[in-house]
Amino acid sequence: MLRYSLRAVACLAATTALVFLTIPAPAGASPARADNVTIPPGYYDMREGLGSMWVLEDDEQSYSVIYRIDPATDGVTDAFTLDSAAGGFGVGFHSLWVAMYYDNTVERIDASGHVVARVKVGLQPYAVHVAFGSVWVSNHHGSSVSRIDPATNKVIATLPAGQAHTFRNGPQDITSDDQYIYVGASNGDLPITTIDPTTNSVVSQNATDDYFCGDLQAAGQTLWSVDHCSNTLYQLEPSTGATLQQDDYDPGYLNAMTTLDGSLWVAYDARVHRQTGIGFDGTLEQRDPVTGDIDQTLPIGGDASVVRSGFGSLWVLDDTHGRVKRLTPGLGFVASMRLAGAGH
Repeated sequence: MLRYSLRAVACLAATTALVFLTIPAPAGASPARADNVTIPPGYYDMREGLGSMWVLEDDEQSYSVIYRIDPATDGVTDAFTLDSAAGGFGVGFHSLWVAMYYDNTVERIDASGHVVARVKVGLQPYAVHVAFGSVWVSNHHGSSVSRIDPATNKVIATLPAGQAHTFRNGPQDITSDDQYIYVGASNGDLPITTIDPTTNSVVSQNATDDYFCGDLQAAGQTLWSVDHCSNTLYQLEPSTGATLQQDDYDPGYLNAMTTLDGSLWVAYDARVHRQTGIGFDGTLEQRDPVTGDIDQTLPIGGDASVVRSGFGSLWVLDDTHGRVKRLTPGLGFVASMRLAGAGH
């Protein structure tokens, strides 16, 4: 699987106001780790929904842990362990939808951590996207996208994506605008797959270079791709897949992106340790999603491996120390939540 790499942590910028909160480890986890203890490599993602922020962590092999953060208190109200490793997840229709990578299923989970349905999908499901009254799942080794009806917990359409007749054909992240679903594919000269949700049909598959090893985001009537593999941010024309602009983040490390209040926010590590390859000096970059112009650059310290928006804030995950930072642009407030001993 294509996942985020382990990074190191630097101190937070001195100008930020901090609140430190510890997330309790789930049952069976080892004791909380200290700040100077190296965390085994893991994968994290975050989503907003059901009145909470949710953090997914797994070891890419056998388990996943989901944490629930209360945005009113910046404290953790729950943590539960799943029975297998996840590819990704989404939140919608009063549920969490988790792609169980090795089980070839999507688990529908309620806010208390109970599995209420298991939906069989394609080979090694990866990304989950909630849009157009459905749950969309990219099958990373299955050259397809599954559309799940939340009313019945059944797949109502399976559509081609990526490149057929190859094993690691790489359908990865999914995004949408007000008309179409877009699926990025990795590993080779693979296409952007555009899906019309009103007809359950593929509108186009436009071949591009390998631009989709990371987040894909529809914004400013264009597509944006964070490509870890080339360490490059791409802006693409949706109908043709043509590159409108690209920016290389060497010698740093490009990580993730999200949108908030009409802006595109890009997370990257400004520097990488030469010997270990670990990134640090986490930074947020605010861009105009139409022109791509950089409006401001915000150093936030640590590493910035994931950024997501929710409740009027940016939530940045520092996966080296399992720490979530909350930033409200323009207010200069940061809350920091520590994932202590998460699953290890």
